[in-house]
Amino acid sequence: MSYVAIKKANNPDDLKPIKRRLESHGIDCEIKNEMPVQVINVVPTPLVELQVRTDDYEKACSILKEFEEKK
Repeated sequence: MSYVAIKKANNPDDLKPIKRRLESHGIDCEIKNEMPVQVINVVPTPLVELQVRTDDYEKACSILKEFEEKK
């Protein structure tokens, strides 16, 4: 099963509300490149990605669009 990035951010906390929304719609997703807070304060933060399964990509994009419009 392969995953594809649907959203990127510098802070994993920015992706968590979106992750919860996608999961509430039955979409399996995960945050990649997430590091503990202690490490983030010492090392430059890499871009974190919210990834969904390839076969859920279109549905996830639609949900993400709705989520961002309501902000």
